[in-house]
Amino acid sequence: MLARILPRQVTDLAEALGNEWYAEAGQMRDAIAGGRAFNLIYIPFSQKVDVFPAKDEFCAAQLQRATTLPLPALGTGVEYPVISAEDTVLAKCAT
Repeated sequence: MLARILPRQVTDLAEALGNEWYAEAGQMRDAIAGGRAFNLIYIPFSQKVDVFPAKDEFCAAQLQRATTLPLPALGTGVEYPVISAEDTVLAKCAT
């Protein structure tokens, strides 16, 4: 997942995800500061989500190309931007 997330937003994100998610705020802040990806884990399903912080114009273009999809584990009735498989590979190569 590619996300526009700032270090000051990390604590709110971790709290909003709640107890069903493993979301270590300090680890997320360190990863964002270092320009690296971090993980969130949905504990009930042991589902890992790689989060790639958007950090440049290429990331902004990836977000513009994203498709919105429902992610039931994050709540019903809300859709989230999801980048293409090709952009995911490129994001992984860049970190």
